[in-house]
Amino acid sequence: MRSKTELSEHRQVVTKSAKRSRTRPLVVLIVVSLVFLGLFLVGILPRLSRAKTLDAASANVKEGPVEVTVISVKNAPSETDITLPGNIQGLTEAVLYARADGYISKRYADIGQRVTAGQLLVDIESPEIQQQVMQGRAALEQAQSNFNLAQATLQQNKANFSLAEETDKRTSTLVSRGVLSKQEGDQSRSTLLARQADVQAGEAALRTADHAIRAARANLKRLEDLLAYTHVRAPFSGVITARNVDIGTLVSAGSGSSVRELFRMAQSEQLRIFVSVPQSEVRAITTGMRCTLTVRQFGMREFPAKVVRTAGGLDPGSRTLLTEVQLPNPKRELLPGMYAQVKFHIHRDHPPLLIPSEALITNSKGEQVALVRGDHIHLQPVVTGNDYGPQVEILSGIAEGDRLVTNLTDEVQEGRRIKSTEARQ
Repeated sequence: MRSKTELSEHRQVVTKSAKRSRTRPLVVLIVVSLVFLGLFLVGILPRLSRAKTLDAASANVKEGPVEVTVISVKNAPSETDITLPGNIQGLTEAVLYARADGYISKRYADIGQRVTAGQLLVDIESPEIQQQVMQGRAALEQAQSNFNLAQATLQQNKANFSLAEETDKRTSTLVSRGVLSKQEGDQSRSTLLARQADVQAGEAALRTADHAIRAARANLKRLEDLLAYTHVRAPFSGVITARNVDIGTLVSAGSGSSVRELFRMAQSEQLRIFVSVPQSEVRAITTGMRCTLTVRQFGMREFPAKVVRTAGGLDPGSRTLLTEVQLPNPKRELLPGMYAQVKFHIHRDHPPLLIPSEALITNSKGEQVALVRGDHIHLQPVVTGNDYGPQVEILSGIAEGDRLVTNLTDEVQEGRRIKSTEARQ
C-alpha cells in the first residue's frame, strides 16, 4: 500500500495535469487571434496609407486650376450650303399588271428597251374572254331580232287599231240611225278598246326590246374592252426597267400581292428627287429656287436642278419638310434608283451659332458645352442644329461671344477652376 506522502504527490500531479488540459485551448485561441490580428494590420495599414495619400493628391488636384483651351462663340455665315441625300426617280413610273386572265402568247419588249406610248408589249391568249365576246355578240343579235319583232308587232297593232277605229265610227252612225242594234255598237267599241290596248302593249314591248339592245350592246362593249386588254401596251414613253414574264407564263388579272407583275416602266428624260429638309432650314427653301445635284459616280460634276414643290407641312415624326426637286436628263446619264446628294445654297437672315464639334459634350444629361464664367466652368445645356462634322450649329443655350472649352477631359467638371489659353479661331 502507498503511503500518505505518495498519495498526496499523486493528487498534486493529477491536479496540475487537469489545469494544463483546461488552459491549452484558451492559449491556442489567443495565439490564433494574435496571428489574424497581425495579418489584418499588415494588409490594411498600407492600404489606408495609400488611400490617404491618393485623397491628399486628389484634393491638391481639385484645388489647383486645370489648364484648358477656350474659343469664342461666333455666328455662322449668313450664306451657306446645305447638302441633303435623296434617291433619283423617274418623273413617271408605273408597274404594269394584266387586266385579263390567260397565257402570254407573244412578248415584244424586254428589260432596258425604250418604248413609246401605245407600243405593244405582250399578247395574252384568253379563250374564255373570246368565247364571252362571241356570246355577247350573239346576245346582241338576238336582242336586235326581238326589237325588230316587237317593232313589226307594234305596226300590226296600230293597223288593227286604225281599222277598229274606223269600224267603230261607222257602227256608231248606223246605231244612231237605228240600222244596227245598240249591242252591236257596244261590241264595236270593245273591239276598238282592245286594239288600243294592243298598241300600248306593243309600244311597251318595243321599249323593252330597245333596253335589251342597249344592255347587250353595253355588255358586248365591256367584253370587247376586256379582250383589248389581252394586248398590253405601254402607257407612256419610257424605258422597261423590269420584266417578270415570258412566253407561256400564266397571268391573272389584278394587282394584288399574289398577282405577278408584267413590267416596270420609268420615264427618265425628266427626273425627280425627294429630299427631307430639316426644320431649321425650312424657311429658306422656296418653290422655284435653284439647286445642284451630285452623284458619286460622276465625281465633282454638278447637275442643275430646281425645287418644284414642297409638302406644305412637316412630318411630325422626323420634323422635316418633304421637298421635290426636278432636273432634265436629256442624255439619260442619270438612272432612276441612283443615290444622289442635293445641295441648296441658302441665305439666312438670322444665322445660328457655330462651335467646334470637340466643344460639344454628349452624355446621359443630353448635349452640353463647358461654358467659361470668370475662372470657373459651368456645364450649359444646348440645342443643336445641323452637324457639319468639324462644326455644329447651336440653336439655343449660349450667346455670341461666350467662351467655351475645346479640350474636354475628365477634369472639366462643373465649378472647376481653370487656367485658360485662347485657341486660334
